[in-house]
Amino acid sequence: ARLYSRATAVTLLVLLLAGCGSSSSNQTTAPTSLTRCAVRLTSPTPSLGPDGGAGTISVDVNRECAWQAQVGVDWVRLDGATSGQGPATSAFTALANPVVSPRAATVQVNDGRLDLRQAAAACTYGLGSAGATFDPAGGAMRVPVQTLQGCAWTAQSSTPWLVVESPASSSGPGALTVAVQPNPGPARSAVVTIAGLPWTVMQD
Repeated sequence: ARLYSRATAVTLLVLLLAGCGSSSSNQTTAPTSLTRCAVRLTSPTPSLGPDGGAGTISVDVNRECAWQAQVGVDWVRLDGATSGQGPATSAFTALANPVVSPRAATVQVNDGRLDLRQAAAACTYGLGSAGATFDPAGGAMRVPVQTLQGCAWTAQSSTPWLVVESPASSSGPGALTVAVQPNPGPARSAVVTIAGLPWTVMQD
């Protein structure tokens, strides 16, 4: 009987310990304010032409979440609301690109980011005048070249008596000197081609 009672006590002790160790609990984690108020930005016009233009940005966020928008460049202007609460659509305007390389800007709304890209400006050229008239003694003249920074151009004469002195090639806005040699004969004319444009010389 003494052995039986001792074994029974041991069995009860094991059962009690097993019962204490088998208890379980379910834990759930509520979403943090960071995940609950995460912002997603989209735009139908993330790529812009060199002339700039207007576009819109959709702010996708939960209704109870406040947001604030900012952009770190001066060529993108936020025209709509820069702060608010809940989903919204905001407008922006991009200025024309004055350089011959593409550029990018980032619009940030809380933790959301949207990259805007703009194409490079096209190289266009102009001359200070269409040409000039010289007397028989000849002479020299500076010809202004109008273009954007980074746009390369060359100059080439159509005849030996009309000389491109400097520079024969360059980049960006500038000027070149054209020299006309004395004329030993009748009136004559020739052309210097500058950045693809004709500059016409008439000589008495």
